[in-house]
Amino acid sequence: MRSRQRGGQTIEFALTLLPFMCMFIIFIEICRFLLVNSLLDSALAKSTFEQTSTTVNDDIAVSIKENIDANNWPLIQMDKLKIEGRYFSDFNELVDDNSVTSHTNQPYAQYKLTYTMEFMGISFLPVLFDGEHTFTKTIYVAHYYA
Repeated sequence: MRSRQRGGQTIEFALTLLPFMCMFIIFIEICRFLLVNSLLDSALAKSTFEQTSTTVNDDIAVSIKENIDANNWPLIQMDKLKIEGRYFSDFNELVDDNSVTSHTNQPYAQYKLTYTMEFMGISFLPVLFDGEHTFTKTIYVAHYYA
């Protein structure tokens, strides 16, 4: 009877370990996903706050990206980060979504941050995940000029 059960524990261990490791990797990826999401919120808010006082012809979207890069936020790769600025000359244009893309003394702005995050450990599950996710953050800013 004992000879027929030889290796049963090894098979049970292997069959239990594989789903456990998959769940652990998925848990780590979800934690990383939430952390990157939170870091992007903080980085965009801090950088736009520092750019509220500006001069007339600054390229503020570039300044915001440079500010994020200078602060060395963990887990944020700058080559996957894109920031677009839209500018409004008065509040009615902001409400009507009538914007321009070049900054020339407009008091209101909308900055859109786009970040593509690749999943590291779960790319082998193409049915559930496509391997990457794009975060999109939008913030509205009222500038004042020094």
